[in-house]
Amino acid sequence: MNKRQLREQQRRQLYQLAGRKTSDRSLAVASMIGSLSKTSYGERYREVVASGNWEEIVRYPSPRPDDYVSHEVFAIDYLLSELLSKMSPAGTGADPEVLRGVALAKFADSEGQCRDTNQRLTQEFSRLGSAEFDPIVKSARRKIAKCLGEFSWDEVSGHFRHGKHASTRLSRRKGDLYYKFGGLPDTTVMCETLSKIAISLIKPWQPDELEITWPECETEPTIRWSDRKVNLVVGNRITTVPKTAKTDRVIAIEPCMNMYIQKGIGAVIRSRLRRKGLELNDQRINQRLSRDGSMDGSLATVDLSSASDTISSKVVELLLPPDWYTALNLTRCHYGVELSGNVIRYQKFSTMGNGFTFELESLIFWALCSAVVDNLSLGDKRIGVYGDDLIVSVAAYESLTYTLTRFGFTQNAKKSYATGPFRESCGKHWFNGRDVSPFYIREGIEDVTRELLCVNNFRRWANRVFNSFIPPRVWDVYVALRDFLIPEDWVKDNKIPDGYGDLGLVTSFTEALPQRARHGLEGWECDSLQLSPPPRKLVKARRVNGESLLAKGLMLQEINNPEGSRMPGSREATLYSSLGPEESGGETYSDQIPIDQGKLRLKTSKLLVARWEDVGFPLI
Repeated sequence: MNKRQLREQQRRQLYQLAGRKTSDRSLAVASMIGSLSKTSYGERYREVVASGNWEEIVRYPSPRPDDYVSHEVFAIDYLLSELLSKMSPAGTGADPEVLRGVALAKFADSEGQCRDTNQRLTQEFSRLGSAEFDPIVKSARRKIAKCLGEFSWDEVSGHFRHGKHASTRLSRRKGDLYYKFGGLPDTTVMCETLSKIAISLIKPWQPDELEITWPECETEPTIRWSDRKVNLVVGNRITTVPKTAKTDRVIAIEPCMNMYIQKGIGAVIRSRLRRKGLELNDQRINQRLSRDGSMDGSLATVDLSSASDTISSKVVELLLPPDWYTALNLTRCHYGVELSGNVIRYQKFSTMGNGFTFELESLIFWALCSAVVDNLSLGDKRIGVYGDDLIVSVAAYESLTYTLTRFGFTQNAKKSYATGPFRESCGKHWFNGRDVSPFYIREGIEDVTRELLCVNNFRRWANRVFNSFIPPRVWDVYVALRDFLIPEDWVKDNKIPDGYGDLGLVTSFTEALPQRARHGLEGWECDSLQLSPPPRKLVKARRVNGESLLAKGLMLQEINNPEGSRMPGSREATLYSSLGPEESGGETYSDQIPIDQGKLRLKTSKLLVARWEDVGFPLI
């Protein structure tokens, strides 16, 4: 058989394998990994997995860190507790209506919690100037005012941008810029004037003759035009999206113009926090602090339940400067439309889905943490804030817990740690300074992309926990898992280094022994899989031109070439291409619109590698 015939045979095998569907093997994988544990905790876990009771599996309790001395023993049991905890409802067969009901009930509870907070704080600070006599409130207000500075619409307008998801006017599959900039945009009544000004700043939207005078926040602007219209809506639209097998997630879909302006405000808050050492684009600060806390016990990690849903309107009014509060209050949605069509008035200030909620909650929690530390006159002023992941000195833990409760927030006791060897923040989990972060099986293991992802994640976990030298019993489980999920010929033919996605088997250099790159290039060559889009049926769409065509063309490039600027075989590309039409948005957008995603197809390609990181060695 010559090389051409060999490649053709390999191509056919890949297509067959990519289209191969198996029954979900998640429970079998969990049972194999469960065999690592030699504790009573692991023995009980294996019994639960063998029963096949998904409700009991996903709610299996975490081990107590204080019961362990060895980080390796704890890491194994901790992995078991987390492995299937975030399995999708589709993988467990959970009733979607039940999960939706759980999420909506929790959302209603958070509204009741915000109502109580609003009433309590209104009574507590009803007297004029009473807030100035409260040391925490006074300090937090001063810190926020100094951090934010004076509000400027000129500055915020430079950061206006559309989100990439659905709006009250457009579905998710029509979420690209072409559709956002077209048609009659939605906005709320309070945001109407701001929306018209924002529209006027974009040339394709701008009327020929328009004269605008930016106002102070408390006054109405001067606008001389009447032909530009917007569609007024009562508020955002409350809905749920799948989260885990335990519950859905409640989100609120914003009007497109409200979101457009909210994102500008959020970007400015983010830049202000960066000046204070809080980088909301980088979780590594919190991860490093949580590691330090696990090593010497000096820092505590605090996690909050439904943090963004329990930021009451009174808390924001109490802590933010008047000019900033006015701007945020104009652009947020005061009302929400439930799935039943019922309209509610929010007790919370902003919902999950609002363009500045994440930045606002980070700002408030930073100010409260900092105020507590200053009030206690602590020498250790280290603070980590990333959304609702908070890190403070252990000496400030109890005082911060009291302060957060006072302002209407609920601490998540299961994920907050002030004693013992364990800390967790921003996806990193530490035991005495050792990384014991687990991995998760979020979808059923039914196709080649998820098989490779599972095997590679287990290898990465073993490399982290056992510090590159993997014990024989762990290596035996890895080999058994690899042979169980991946065909034999793939094991030897598709070995890639870590950092290049999961469309190949991640290995160390000495296992792969790749050939040197040819043509004078530095590095190595290896065989990798690549996603190959199937033939698509094209449907003619109305043509666009000018700047709208540029926006639409860029979106087409992103969707039709999921790898884009990413590494070949990246996980993002894998996820996108393995989604069905409903999950991925179904359609893509251009003047020629591909409609049918078809089924996943793979092809082989040569991958040029500059570096080859090791992912652990068997300790034999």
